[in-house]
Amino acid sequence: MELQLNWYEGRAEFEALVEVARSKAQAGVTNEKLPLLVEELIEEAGAYPDKSIISAYEAAPALAKLPDYVVARAIKEIIT
Repeated sequence: MELQLNWYEGRAEFEALVEVARSKAQAGVTNEKLPLLVEELIEEAGAYPDKSIISAYEAAPALAKLPDYVVARAIKEIIT
């Protein structure tokens, strides 16, 4: 039952996102430059948690995965 409810393990994806974000973080970033850095971050690392959740659901659809998939698709639509 736990595997059905907790099917997605996002720690590795989140850690990769944090690493890319840290590489882009700079002291004194202006508000004007921030949107450009965010676009670069999304382009390079995806929009957590969209990449793995979407690809995992599309590879093996399951009812238990559907709520996470819908949320991940919504996140992707909002930011792209």
